[in-house]
Amino acid sequence: SHAVVADGRLAVSGQVAVDGDGNRVGDDVATQARLAFDNVGVVLDAVDLHFGDVTEVRSHVVDPRENYDAYLAEYRERFDTAPYPAHTALGARLPDPELLVEVEVAAPVGEEVSERGDTEGDGSRN
Repeated sequence: SHAVVADGRLAVSGQVAVDGDGNRVGDDVATQARLAFDNVGVVLDAVDLHFGDVTEVRSHVVDPRENYDAYLAEYRERFDTAPYPAHTALGARLPDPELLVEVEVAAPVGEEVSERGDTEGDGSRN
């Protein structure tokens, strides 16, 4: 499934650059990351959440030495205000060789965003 709500937490499974008709979109990581984050946004909207509610992001980036900066620029478009979510970016080889990025997120359900905060670390965005 695209997402599960359980125990007060939304878990969104890996979203990729596939449009509503099931077509892969984009040949570059920036375009693919943008659509993957758009797809995450659709799931968040369905449960009345926003990117500011997200507490965890896990991304899988093909050829991170070449693609990470472009991916990170798209990530920062969505997560541009503290507190930033915990973010793990992994180098990956995805099942479809034409896909370059996959994004998973998690967010609390029924909890105010202002209740969470950057209580550890320096508040950096990556």
